[in-house]
Amino acid sequence: MKNYYHSSLFTTTIKKKKKRLTEEEFSEELRRRHEERGGPELTDEYIAEKMAKSFEAFDMNDESLFDYKEEKDQQQSNQTNQTNQQIKEEEEDTNKNARKAFRNENYVKMLKKFFLKVHPDFFHYEPIKQEQNKNSFAKLNELLNWSNEYFKIELENLKGLKENEILDLEQRLHRLGNIPCLDETFIFYLRQEQQKNNKLNDGENDKIEVLFSLPKKLNLNGKLKSRLTLSFRLEELVTTLLEKSKIITKEEAKQRREIALKEFNESTTNKKNEKRSLKDELRIALQNNLQNANIEKLRQGSDNLQSIDDDDFWWDTDLPSIEYLIKNRLVHFSVNLTDQQIVEGFNRLQQFLPEMKYKEWSEIPLVLSEKTEYLVNTPAEGFITIPYTFDPYDFIKEILENKEKWNALQEKRENTRKKAEAIINMKERLIKECDLADIYFSPSLTNDELYSFLENFEERYIKNEKRRKLLKDICLCVDYKYNIANDGTLTMAYLILLL
Repeated sequence: MKNYYHSSLFTTTIKKKKKRLTEEEFSEELRRRHEERGGPELTDEYIAEKMAKSFEAFDMNDESLFDYKEEKDQQQSNQTNQTNQQIKEEEEDTNKNARKAFRNENYVKMLKKFFLKVHPDFFHYEPIKQEQNKNSFAKLNELLNWSNEYFKIELENLKGLKENEILDLEQRLHRLGNIPCLDETFIFYLRQEQQKNNKLNDGENDKIEVLFSLPKKLNLNGKLKSRLTLSFRLEELVTTLLEKSKIITKEEAKQRREIALKEFNESTTNKKNEKRSLKDELRIALQNNLQNANIEKLRQGSDNLQSIDDDDFWWDTDLPSIEYLIKNRLVHFSVNLTDQQIVEGFNRLQQFLPEMKYKEWSEIPLVLSEKTEYLVNTPAEGFITIPYTFDPYDFIKEILENKEKWNALQEKRENTRKKAEAIINMKERLIKECDLADIYFSPSLTNDELYSFLENFEERYIKNEKRRKLLKDICLCVDYKYNIANDGTLTMAYLILLL
């Protein structure tokens, strides 16, 4: 194909004219093209050789060599596109499988249907029912979160642990306090499904009540038996909620209870299950669907409670990747962390983000640090700092549910927002009043420093006509030192106006 470089140009011309070029036409065209490239004068022997190869190729393919090559290139391009598409689909499947690695899809579908029947947002015109379901959701969420932390405390096999590790487990158990909602009756009003004639199903109860209790003699001491018993009773609670709300049949509920009882009786060791249980899936769903825009997904197709098998309705598709958060400067790592600690913090954040009520702090920068405390307004105002070995339960308790810290954080963020708006307004006014070409600020300056500079600049230049005229058409930069760039940009030290 490479030998036919010149002939491809002429056989293309042949195709357009629907005829073979004459020898004279070929010779003239070849000389013209060669002269355009600035090449040496062509010999008759060279022209004859190229002419023979060109005509031979044209006769052989009954099309131009150029189009033959183009077709081959197109085939290769199609194969490449197909390969790229296949790789993309495989990556999407891998991501989807990774997201589902610890979940049971049947549980997810059941809980979708349950949410569509009892979520408070579907009871706008019935405030009493809405408030009741909201309270029950909150209590259920509290119970499941407490239990999830309790399951992490294992105080039966302590021989391999150091004294400080045992002490830490005991302190965590003490901090948890008593189990919430014990002997609590969970009451939910049901949103009834409409028939095609817009009538509600007859004979359906509009309210369910389920009692949660534990054996009176059960001691929640961090031992295996207490964890197994608590897990068994929680699974029973969720199963009964689904059964009474007619998400699952009585037969399905019976089978679930038999399986749960068998697993409880056979659990002689603390064997961890790789997949989330039904109560775990409900716990995470509650944290991410009690409020926020995710309920809008559940509203799609909500008139038919059975047509919700598409996984796009579920909550975790809305969570951003950690890479996205880092790229948009919403997640930072302390400079004092080692590479290994950064990797550990990254992995923990990737694992536990679904359990951290992300929607409540989605616009607040998060710093993973070597410090052991959970802090706000550190290392800068409006930031949250947590240990790189953080626990999601501690994060929620120490930050989101700590009113003193949360209010202090919100106050600083509001002050920062107002100051940022004032800086933008002052900048626009200065450009207009002083007839500046532009004004921009060094990213190293804080909002307080910029605000102080602009206040003093406005006082000295806008109110002084002579100084104001000096700035006409100047591009001004505010930084820590004076400088004049080759393009005429004037850099002014912000401190000079504060003296």
